[in-house]
Amino acid sequence: MTKRLKLWTFLATFVFAASTSQELPMQGPARERVEQFKKIRMMEVMKLDEETSLRFFARYNKHHEAMKEITLRRDGLIDQLAALRKSDGLDSEYEKVFKELQNTESQIVAERSRFLQDLKGVVSTRQVAEYIVFERNFNRQLMQLMREMAQERGRGRMGAPFR
Repeated sequence: MTKRLKLWTFLATFVFAASTSQELPMQGPARERVEQFKKIRMMEVMKLDEETSLRFFARYNKHHEAMKEITLRRDGLIDQLAALRKSDGLDSEYEKVFKELQNTESQIVAERSRFLQDLKGVVSTRQVAEYIVFERNFNRQLMQLMREMAQERGRGRMGAPFR
């Protein structure tokens, strides 16, 4: 068994364990393990030495926390929209939330841009590119793995439509 296959098996095991025990598969210890695995793979793909990886992950962790805060605000605004739908809110109430949501989306773009610019002081342009491609591919593969596992458990069908 190759090293890569072992790592993906390791990841699949933790995602499966988390998804069978909790409603949201990426919470708690499983999320932490996936993040640790992701960081190890990122170091390998980007070919980071020890000193550079420390500087890179200091920035990465700061960015990750900032994105988490912004995403929580965005999710709260979407929850407000859902509540307005149920209460038959006024157009002016919707507009206020829309404006805040638009601002939050702008903050997400600005934070990503700031982070990528900040990385240029730590890693090479090629390594920034490696990071961007890795991030996209990792997230795609993780989502695909989770879909496949859900289908194997017989829960891959769409029950109720999105509301």
